Amino acid sequence: IRLIKHYQERFNLPPITNKDFDVLHDFFKHMKIQCFSNIQTEIVDKASGSKIDSNLGARKSVLKSQNPLIMGLEHGMLSPEVEDSKVPEEHICSVIIEMLSRKYPEKDYQWEILEKCISKLLKSSPDKMTEVLDRENIESMEKLAADKFGRIGEIIPEDVISILVHDPFNPIKDKMIVAYQDQDGIFRYASIENCSGDEKPSSFLSIDIGETEMKQVQLLDILFFPLFRTKDSQNRGAVSLFVGERSQEHTSGESDKNSESFINDDKKFARDLKEIFDDVRKKLEGNYKLLKHEEKSWLKFVRRMLFTWHPDKNPGFEDKATEVVKFIQNEVERIEKGLPPDNDRSYSDFGNFREDFFRDCNDSAREQRYERHNYYQHFQRQRNQEDFEQNYDFQWNVPPSFKTNNLEAARLCLEVAKSHLKASKDNLNAGHNMVAAYMCRMVVEMCVKSVELTCTRTYTKTHDIKQIIVSLPEMEIKEDLLVAWRENVPNILKNYSDIFYKGLNRYTGEDPREFFQLHQGEIKEGIKQVDRDFVNICEDHLLKFENNC
Repeated sequence: IRLIKHYQERFNLPPITNKDFDVLHDFFKHMKIQCFSNIQTEIVDKASGSKIDSNLGARKSVLKSQNPLIMGLEHGMLSPEVEDSKVPEEHICSVIIEMLSRKYPEKDYQWEILEKCISKLLKSSPDKMTEVLDRENIESMEKLAADKFGRIGEIIPEDVISILVHDPFNPIKDKMIVAYQDQDGIFRYASIENCSGDEKPSSFLSIDIGETEMKQVQLLDILFFPLFRTKDSQNRGAVSLFVGERSQEHTSGESDKNSESFINDDKKFARDLKEIFDDVRKKLEGNYKLLKHEEKSWLKFVRRMLFTWHPDKNPGFEDKATEVVKFIQNEVERIEKGLPPDNDRSYSDFGNFREDFFRDCNDSAREQRYERHNYYQHFQRQRNQEDFEQNYDFQWNVPPSFKTNNLEAARLCLEVAKSHLKASKDNLNAGHNMVAAYMCRMVVEMCVKSVELTCTRTYTKTHDIKQIIVSLPEMEIKEDLLVAWRENVPNILKNYSDIFYKGLNRYTGEDPREFFQLHQGEIKEGIKQVDRDFVNICEDHLLKFENNC
């Protein structure tokens, strides 16, 4: 249960709870184990019933489809005289994976991701299994039982960024999932921790971004998601984007004149302009007093106010929104210059005060309008699908992304891999063999993560290359990568830690520089293999995606 829950979101395993333990335990409890002198696979022609010759060798383990299920194990599996590239635990693990597949047959889950840890569990005694999972950093049952959004710390896709709510006065609450913008301008999923709900835009609060410690950030660095779930009796659990959205009545054939009208039922435009101006002026003046000595924070607040009211973010209210934006720009100038309010002042001109700043804000809002428009079209099309409202993100008030890859990041990974390859060759020629081995190993990792980014938005944060390849969806390159990793990469290049800490993590008296000098030939051959079997085929794979864009 710990393993499945730990990897559930990242590798699309079945959603299970602690209550499933008894069911799963009962399933395994009734399994029987039988020992066989030999296990052989036979292929039979269904039509004729005759056996077909095959080169399939003997097996060490098998799952027999009987009631109860039988795990068959070869008697000589543990014999030291038997030549076998796999340890017994790996053979047993494959049967357990098959059992899980039968227990959850509704989907082709990526059970292989559990193999490594299950093998370690099988090597341990029952009373040591908890320690094994702890060492593997598998979250405890207590921690897994607590509600936690599975993508905390991950980068938010561009299409979801385009619909974020910028209102700095948006209500907040404890455990609320939000978008945190870091110092590099990158948006990440975060969770608000220990807030009172009375914070001002200038306030600081704690958020969880997936690091070991909570992060103290200003509320101005947090944006919000517009999605929510209604809970009224007539439309229980329906997924909406705004309070007024018509989730039942709206169909794809309705209102083509203004395809975005349904997304903005914001009551802020129900007031007349004078009321809006008075409210905006009060907020600007109040926060300038708090932030006037912190220009960066003040400009963040102004930007948030502009985006909240910008016509490109308020379709259907463009005229009114344009007047409000003009008012904000002129008020910022007045407030910063210390001038008194002038209710008779014309707001028809933007002026040249902070011209570059306001132009950048306007350009950013316009750029996001196209992305946002596409997002809502995707949302409308997808919402009618039967399982749409079962999306995991909805229970956390987070809109789903309709982006299926990140080709820019994939290209960057591959270009970095090429740079590492050159560095590996240069260091080998210079006699820096250990560095050459490390850089070659990183070439493989960056290539595989480049492929991963052609089918997902973020790469897996692990150095376990086989784990990444196994977790890829079924596509042509997957088998090529598995074969290349298994058969063509020299063992000296396979283990990241063995290269990085050779002779250092446990003192053996062995000088790692001498070790890699002795294996210079293997490293040289490995560089050739990696160039051919990873860099080149990954380049071809990525080009297919880029050419189809």
